[in-house]
Amino acid sequence: MKNLIYFKLFPLRGKNPITKLGHPLLNKLGTTVQLRRAGQQMVRRKEKRNTNRISLNVISSVAADNMIAPLLCVTLDDRKYLIGNMGELMQLKFRNHPLNYGGKLLRSFMMPGSGRTYNPWSATAGLLGYVQSSEIDTVLDLHAPSRIASLIANSRNLTSGSSLKLNVIPFQNKLSEDHESFEFREKDFCTIQGEMSPSWSYLSFMTVPMHGTFNSEKAKLLGVPFGKANGLLCQGKSVLASDNKTWVRPEEVLGPTRPAQKFVIIGCSSPSALENLINYANTWEHELPSCIIHVLDKGVWGNEYAKFMKHPKLRNSTHLISCIELAKDSLIFRRNRSANVLPSCRGFLSTHLSSVHSLSENVFELEEGLSVEISDQKCFVKNENTENVGVKTHSFNELPSPSVGYVVDILGTSATSPTLYRSLSCYLVNVDNCFILLDCGEGSYSQLIRQYGTNLDSVLKQLRLIFISHMHADHWLGLVNILLAWNESTRGADTTLTVVCPKSLRFWVSRICDSTKLSHIVERIRFVNASTVHAGNEYSLSQSLSLYTVPSIHIYDSHSVILSHKSNGNLVYSSDTRPNMRLAKAGKNAAVLLHEATFEDDLHEEAVNRFHSTVSEALMVAKRMQAQKLILTHFSTRSIDTSFTAPNWSIYPKHKTIYARDGMRWTQSICQPNKNAHKS
Repeated sequence: MKNLIYFKLFPLRGKNPITKLGHPLLNKLGTTVQLRRAGQQMVRRKEKRNTNRISLNVISSVAADNMIAPLLCVTLDDRKYLIGNMGELMQLKFRNHPLNYGGKLLRSFMMPGSGRTYNPWSATAGLLGYVQSSEIDTVLDLHAPSRIASLIANSRNLTSGSSLKLNVIPFQNKLSEDHESFEFREKDFCTIQGEMSPSWSYLSFMTVPMHGTFNSEKAKLLGVPFGKANGLLCQGKSVLASDNKTWVRPEEVLGPTRPAQKFVIIGCSSPSALENLINYANTWEHELPSCIIHVLDKGVWGNEYAKFMKHPKLRNSTHLISCIELAKDSLIFRRNRSANVLPSCRGFLSTHLSSVHSLSENVFELEEGLSVEISDQKCFVKNENTENVGVKTHSFNELPSPSVGYVVDILGTSATSPTLYRSLSCYLVNVDNCFILLDCGEGSYSQLIRQYGTNLDSVLKQLRLIFISHMHADHWLGLVNILLAWNESTRGADTTLTVVCPKSLRFWVSRICDSTKLSHIVERIRFVNASTVHAGNEYSLSQSLSLYTVPSIHIYDSHSVILSHKSNGNLVYSSDTRPNMRLAKAGKNAAVLLHEATFEDDLHEEAVNRFHSTVSEALMVAKRMQAQKLILTHFSTRSIDTSFTAPNWSIYPKHKTIYARDGMRWTQSICQPNKNAHKS
């Protein structure tokens, strides 16, 4: 009995619902009626007609921590199309934006990519989380370059939960192996075409021309019978008048045809590609774009490009520019930004970090919150972002003093998915100027930028080891971008980076090397299976510092980790686990225990079913371990900072327990919110 809707009808006081519905089959109260989804006039949903009006909204734009092409949502009547790249934390941007960019209205997703710096992983890092967390209940078509198609194919089995609802359609090779193109058509609505080469790309979005407005009064005077004949005239067909002698032509009752609406996205990675772009613009004939979006690599924006924008076929268009030279660096985690700043000082925080640039009247910076309406071959730009622009700072958090013991920068404390308040699991430990990263969920690199600013380069140069506890996406999806950043900072240096992780992650990295520019980086990385680093076979980082893992009670190949320092004692990180007495024994007398507290105590049954811990269970582990300090972290998205349910403090002292927040810094024997953590 597929595709059936069941309605139970009940009498209403003073009204007859059957008469109200007006259907002869519904003749008895309380009757269960089966109504087929298709074919029933009384429940059939009318499809919207093409109004020939395009709405364009900017979901994400280029910034210091988001050096990839922007993501746009294009709306044509009741159809939505995503165009652009989906970087890390995109699911959070979707959730925060007032408009709905997913669900049943989403028709297709285009990923035009170009540029010598184009990295498929950076362009798709947020796609896995978005597809799984969205309400998409159908398979989504994704048109993408062949390297992205290969990357997604190799990543399908790495995410937890249901499989990716994606039908990947690779671009076609046109002139050579590195020159690809695609075309997507929706009858009676639009045509989307794209082309990609190593140094430039374009995508055009054009609607179908529409007939003019139907003049019902004139049709009546000409004797056009009411009903089906009106529709035929709107379709461009002649009809016979009521006298059965006179033919009425469409042009007699229709106004002027409304031309197609068009916008174009141009990508350019090198000033040398301008000649190709000029040749492309010369091919435009009748339908000139009302709006042109320019996605430029660093160093392209300048006088020569501005001159290109004055090309005879471009100068009357509205131009939106996406480039780092014009970008204003807005924050994703807006509420976290001022969480640890005194209320009287919050007015001094800059929401945007860059200076303002003067642009021509028809030229706008492409930034989040910008919306565009294209109709009647005119472009109307509206910017909903009214925040003031501040001055860019030159440094953020200072590096910890080498004389201090363990220093932990808490970068992400949310479980499963990011929230306005919290990013995903990530903790940076510094001891003896040796930096160790414990897990790196999606968005970890952005959090490092916010935490350290221009000092981040020094941090990356001293990064010695990354520990990945298990293969749930909220603990490892940020790894690749951190590896790319580390490689850039240590270019030319004779250093290696150790990654202690599950075996499957190592195999995945080797599979995606060719499509993500990781081939030359992998040679400098030493992968160590987490299961092989245990008590008695510790991994030594220096004469005084080593680490080893303890199997956690979670999923296959999941581990907790213990850092052991001769002078500073043990730092224990549980990651995701049920209460583990084996870990409590191994980390005896720890200087600090970072323990997950995914669920509050009233959700104990769910914690058991999902192999997580409650707050009181984390307190119990700290008690058994005799830990000197306990930091609770990895909170469910249902938990709100201001209303945590009080646990059983008789288990472990409250004054030794800290509820972690993003941006907090803990130093051995001292715990204080990092005063500079949100000056960004």
